[in-house]
Amino acid sequence: MVSGDQPRSTAPATPEQAFCPADIMLVRTWLHNRSENTARAYRADVAEFARFTGKPMAEVQLADLQEWHDSMSGASDATRRRRMSAVKSVLTHGAKLGFLPHDAGAAFRLERGRDSLNERILSRQQVLAMLSAEKDPRRHALLALLYGTGLRLSEACSLRWRDMTRRQSGGIATVFGKGSKTRHVQVSASLWKEIVAVKVDGGPDAPVPWRPCCQPSGGR
Repeated sequence: MVSGDQPRSTAPATPEQAFCPADIMLVRTWLHNRSENTARAYRADVAEFARFTGKPMAEVQLADLQEWHDSMSGASDATRRRRMSAVKSVLTHGAKLGFLPHDAGAAFRLERGRDSLNERILSRQQVLAMLSAEKDPRRHALLALLYGTGLRLSEACSLRWRDMTRRQSGGIATVFGKGSKTRHVQVSASLWKEIVAVKVDGGPDAPVPWRPCCQPSGGR
């Protein structure tokens, strides 16, 4: 029986509620030791697949993955590849550990998309125009940090004052980022001055002052 023969359930309140009890442990072991952002995104993708099929992972067949892939015709190629990669990964993990009787995703061919990174990189003029248009001091400092250091947004938003070390010229930001790696990023003197200028009272564990700017207004 393919997923088209199954009734579609309404979306649960949280991603984990999309899984049957046996799959909850499978997903938890699969996501263990992944970063918070990665775990949240992968869990949401796999939960969407579980809602689509209405099946436990142990009953998933290749036809289910093919049907789900085809149902996402309105999504971008990158989105479809990310979702399918997540589902293939959890099915492989489950089969290797014996949670699942077989790896239903092994036979699904995931096409590689065209690399369009260059189309999404802003020019220097575009970035400078964006910085010039931002009048809020905290937001401007955040944008300047992202542009000046190349930090990921999640890395910048997790910075605490204890991560910021003053140097004779500028400073150093100590970042614990993707891949559970720590790196030290040079902050120029002018950027350091701008960041310190918006500092509010707080100890070393206080977040750097643009923290409210990092809070999402809704959605992901």
